[in-house]
Amino acid sequence: MTTTDSSGQIVPAKQRKRTLASELQRLEPEIVKAVPKHIDPQRMSRIALTALRTTPKLTECSMASFLGSVLQLAQLGLEPNMNGQAYLIPRKIKGKMTCTAIIGYKGLLDLVYRSGKVALVYAHVVREGDVFDYDFGLNRSLTHKPVSDDGEMTHVYAVAELTSGHKTFAVLTRAQVLRRKLTAQGTAHPDSPWNKHEEAMWLKSAVRQVCKYLPHSAQLMEAAAF
Repeated sequence: MTTTDSSGQIVPAKQRKRTLASELQRLEPEIVKAVPKHIDPQRMSRIALTALRTTPKLTECSMASFLGSVLQLAQLGLEPNMNGQAYLIPRKIKGKMTCTAIIGYKGLLDLVYRSGKVALVYAHVVREGDVFDYDFGLNRSLTHKPVSDDGEMTHVYAVAELTSGHKTFAVLTRAQVLRRKLTAQGTAHPDSPWNKHEEAMWLKSAVRQVCKYLPHSAQLMEAAAF
C-alpha cells in the first residue's frame, strides 16, 4: 500500500507509518501539557500508535489531521479506540484522507460525570415489542419495560439525576437518530462507530440530547462540537 506526501510523491505505507510514529513522539511534550491529571501522556501516545496498527487507513491521513485529532482527544482526557471512549476515524474529505476524532458513548458519559454536578446518568434503547410510554407535559413521566432483546430499535432515551436531586430525561425516535447519523462525520466509512457500534451511538445520541438540560463543564461544551 502506498500514499503520497504533500509534494505528490509516492510514499510506502511502512515509511508513512514510521513518519507518523516519529511525529507523534515529537508531539509528546504538547500532549503532556494538554492532558488532564488523570491521563498518562505516554499511554496516550502508545494508544495512538496502536490505532495506526489496527486501522491501517490512518496511515493514509494527513499528518496534521492525525496529530490534531490525537491532541484534541488528549485535551479531553479520552483514549482513542479504547473501551468505546473515542475513535480515530479515517475518511476522505475533498479527495484527501483525513483523520477525524469522534467521541463515543462511554467518553461522553465520562465527561458528564467530571462536571461534579451529575450524580447519575444512563441510557437505554427501546425495541419493537417493549412497553414504552413518556409524557413531556407538566408532570413529566417515562415508563419502559423491556420485552425484546433483538427487535428493531424504535427509540432511545437518557435519564440524568443531578447531585441536587433534580431528574430530567430526553427521548429520541428512530427517525431523529437516523437524521443525526446522516449529518455525522465519517459514517460512510466501514470503521465508523455508527457502522461498528450502532447501539452505542444511539445511546450517545440520547446522552448528548439530555446534556442540553445539564450544567456544562468546559470539556463537555467542547465535546458537544464533536
